[in-house]
Amino acid sequence: MLDYRNGLERRNGTPFLELVVITLARVHFKSLDDLARATGDDSAALLDAAEVEALEGLDGRS
Repeated sequence: MLDYRNGLERRNGTPFLELVVITLARVHFKSLDDLARATGDDSAALLDAAEVEALEGLDGRS
């Protein structure tokens, strides 16, 4: 994934990569909001859980 990201930045520049990141984040936030609405859960709680899971994945435990 890092190679892919670095390639995007090298070919298109940092501003393009920033737009890609912002767009992907918006899509994920919208998906979490849709899930929260469908399940009746709190979107902030779902986001917190996703962040914890992502951070735990950084240390190799998951």
